[in-house]
Amino acid sequence: MKKILSFLTALTLVFGAGSALPEGTLKLDTDILASAETYGDFEYSVLDDGTVEIGEYSGSDTEVTIPSTIDGKKVTKIGEGAFSWCESLESVTIPDGITSIGDSAFSGCTGLTSITIPDSVTSFGNRAFNKTPWLEAQQKKNSLVIVNNILIDGTTCEGEVTIPNGVTSIGVCTFSDCTSLASITIPNSVTSIGSHAFS
Repeated sequence: MKKILSFLTALTLVFGAGSALPEGTLKLDTDILASAETYGDFEYSVLDDGTVEIGEYSGSDTEVTIPSTIDGKKVTKIGEGAFSWCESLESVTIPDGITSIGDSAFSGCTGLTSITIPDSVTSFGNRAFNKTPWLEAQQKKNSLVIVNNILIDGTTCEGEVTIPNGVTSIGVCTFSDCTSLASITIPNSVTSIGSHAFS
């Protein structure tokens, strides 16, 4: 809901509170706005395949377990920015069955130190864990942050880097703005490289 309100506020600033939009230029799709439903502190929508995407978390709990099903439907995705800037969040458990974590899903969760990620997750969006203590701790262990054989962050890499064999994918923007990277060796196990991986 906060994304929708921000969008409406922006429209008001651009066009003025009392003015009408020029005919044929922009219309809010009320079907999309009406499709979001709530389950406790979660806002969600049902996807075309009958599974559920978590769109937003509005709670203030320090520990959150994302539901594996909602109203009998399997939860498979955590949407873009779903938990972004949820500063109270310290620990999150992602259930088995979720396959995708969207762009900036947990970005800015400045208290987030613990994340349980199941093997079912095969897709990580751009900067999904940016500005979290969890990511910073992973970077200190190894400048190549690998989850489920997916390289999700290499922004702290320097000099010559060799990606270990077994990594199957290099994520979106993985080495973005990594100005200290001189060379990189990519193993044959890598079958996909995300957009702007070396931007």
